[in-house]
Amino acid sequence: IWDLYVDPNAIVFEDAEWVVERHRMTAKQMRDLAGKVGFRRDAINKVVNRGANYVNKRFELIVREEEAIMNKGRLWEVLEYWGYISKEEAVAAGLPVDGDAEQLQVNLWICGTDILRLTTNPFLPQRIPYFMFNYEDDAYNVYGTGVPEAMEDSQKMMNGFARLAVDNLALAGNMVFDVDETMLVAGQDYDIYPGKVFRRQGGQAGSAVTGIKFPSTANENLQMMDTFRRQADEATGIPSVSHGQTGVSGVGRTARGLNMILENASLNIKTVIRNLDDDLLQPMGRMLFYWNNQFNSDKIPQGDYDCVATGIRSYTKNEIKVQRLQTLLQLSQNPALAPMVKL
Repeated sequence: IWDLYVDPNAIVFEDAEWVVERHRMTAKQMRDLAGKVGFRRDAINKVVNRGANYVNKRFELIVREEEAIMNKGRLWEVLEYWGYISKEEAVAAGLPVDGDAEQLQVNLWICGTDILRLTTNPFLPQRIPYFMFNYEDDAYNVYGTGVPEAMEDSQKMMNGFARLAVDNLALAGNMVFDVDETMLVAGQDYDIYPGKVFRRQGGQAGSAVTGIKFPSTANENLQMMDTFRRQADEATGIPSVSHGQTGVSGVGRTARGLNMILENASLNIKTVIRNLDDDLLQPMGRMLFYWNNQFNSDKIPQGDYDCVATGIRSYTKNEIKVQRLQTLLQLSQNPALAPMVKL
């Protein structure tokens, strides 16, 4: 995802006019391109002989943590473009153009200002060969919303209360001293250690040096942190109990109650599976089907076919099966009905 750039005007991925993928390539990978169909050997040799041109992006040092192992000075940045260009741009770049179409859908590979490959989109029907599905759809953004974004506000509050608890414990867990210097002999060392003696020259015993203990509010802060952890569960649709959180109270203490919690949590996961079916598996299956029709038509059965992703159907079918099995087991425990049940 860090190297994929999608048309920012697209609200859904199918409306994107272009997609660019950014590649990091070594000299060997660059020369290997020259042996593939449609690549311009002269342009590739020219680029390699000129020298590497890759510049690290700021995020790469954070995401990939590769600063120490980056092959500095020996990498090339190659951009792979799928989308439309005008007829005039295609002719100027050396692509033979037939027909009267004003725009062409092409696959373009470029390094710096040199074109390494330029061909019309070979797929029939023509489409961009990338697929994108989201954890949660966003009506105004092609990238949708993920779990981190959904729980961002709750996470900030959890972090804040955790810091408050630690800061408070730093005070409450240490002694602070109130010292009346007028009662002590001048020139004394104030370091504290076992067996320390303060020499006093007046006043009542025990009143020259007094220890002060700050009250601890860590429990209240941790309770608020736990409150916002539950808010994060609601925001993401993933309850903490589903990934091993202990200390469940209330309805979750019984097997039936826990089962109800997990069933309700699965509603959100069903939406994710539906997005996976609709936005990735089904269109990719259709594209592979079209590809086989185009290039392997003699090896596949002929007829009217369609690709249907059944992930959410299988998930729902298994849920219904489990519920019916539980009902059957409950019936078998009834003494009156047990003789009628054939396990």
